[in-house]
Amino acid sequence: MFNTYLCRCENINTQSFASLSSQVVRTWPGLKELILNFDECPNLNDEALNAIGQDLRANLSSLRKLELAFGSYETITDAGIESLSTHISQGLPNLTNLGLTFYGCLALTNDALVSLSSNLSENLKNLEQLKLDFSACNGFKDDQGLSTFGRNISENLTNLKQLHLIFSLYLQNFYKN
Repeated sequence: MFNTYLCRCENINTQSFASLSSQVVRTWPGLKELILNFDECPNLNDEALNAIGQDLRANLSSLRKLELAFGSYETITDAGIESLSTHISQGLPNLTNLGLTFYGCLALTNDALVSLSSNLSENLKNLEQLKLDFSACNGFKDDQGLSTFGRNISENLTNLKQLHLIFSLYLQNFYKN
């Protein structure tokens, strides 16, 4: 298992993220578990998510457990989620445990839920555990995205034994009085 925690990496750019993920996946091609935390890295964006997804897809098809955490980004959009989930779905068919955290990714909308569930349910038939954390993502405006998500997951991921969905609003003014 490879586990790394990257916190407050202000000076890391998109190419650095791509290089790190490239080095990790190429160094341990038989890796079964991978946990990467890109919390509070302000330069992380959709392009970096795509690069990380491409490296995972190209080099770690044997991966069984993947946890990726991204936090406090305004530069991660629905397009980045779609790209990352497409690469995961098409390149990691052996995944049984997937955890994705997008804490405080304020640009995400219902479209992220729909594309994520569509992509994951398309090819990850072995998935037994799925944890998705969208805490402090305030872009989910109605129940339509969640309804579509639920339908895609329940109809297609028949081996799923555990599902953790975390949604909470960010109370930015809570402590200001």
